[in-house]
Amino acid sequence: MSFDGWGPNFTFCVNHACHGSELPFVFHSVGLAGLHYTAAEKELADNIVTYWGNFAHSGDPNGKSWRTSDHNLRKGNGLLDWPAYDVHSAKYLNFTTPHNEIGDHYMGDDCDFWDSIHEYP
Repeated sequence: MSFDGWGPNFTFCVNHACHGSELPFVFHSVGLAGLHYTAAEKELADNIVTYWGNFAHSGDPNGKSWRTSDHNLRKGNGLLDWPAYDVHSAKYLNFTTPHNEIGDHYMGDDCDFWDSIHEYP
């Protein structure tokens, strides 16, 4: 984040995803603290709200956008299709700046290691 979302006593969250770090993006709430998004962060926040709103509206994050008045956020106009999880492809949507990315097998080598020794942290 380009802003200090948790204050100076929480330096361990700098450049890491900490619990609740999505909240300023989900609720577009940085202005309440007198902070501002970068252009990429604004796009990220708009994308998250659209996916969550689509899911709440239709049960599908890729569903018809409930934000029909916002031309830039309609499906097919800049939003990636959030892939349904499949154990074989293990695809996921990574919410990040400057643009979201589709990946697969997140931390696959680490997960394979823990699977191989039947221990889970």
